[in-house]
Amino acid sequence: MMKKLILTGLLSIFAMNIGLAQTEEQVSAEISVWLSEHFSNESIMDMHVDLDDQEDAYEVKMSDGSEIEFDVEGHPTSIKSKKGFWPEALPENIANYLNTNHKDVKVLKYKKEEDGYEVKLANGTELEFDSNGQVHEEDD
Repeated sequence: MMKKLILTGLLSIFAMNIGLAQTEEQVSAEISVWLSEHFSNESIMDMHVDLDDQEDAYEVKMSDGSEIEFDVEGHPTSIKSKKGFWPEALPENIANYLNTNHKDVKVLKYKKEEDGYEVKLANGTELEFDSNGQVHEEDD
């Protein structure tokens, strides 16, 4: 009886580890797709995975020096780029606002915060958005 309990426990742990590995692979694939869509001219130089950190589980460094952090679900939480990137890499409401009000201006920095988002543009404008992606503050 005791052997069966131990064996069942070990099999449960093994099954959980397999599930985690599949999830990590799926998220990594989603990140690769996102990077190929938004940083297609760059290559991944380094990728660090820390699944204990729910907010910044994946840290990626690109060949142009850009640094991108993703949460455990594969959504970008922080992007820093000296060359800049197009707003389409950001949540839809934010991208729409930037494309309407700051057309043809690249983004240098994006950070997801607990209560919203911070964005810095190549023209020096800094913006804060609420958690729904609605502009809260804009400083030129």
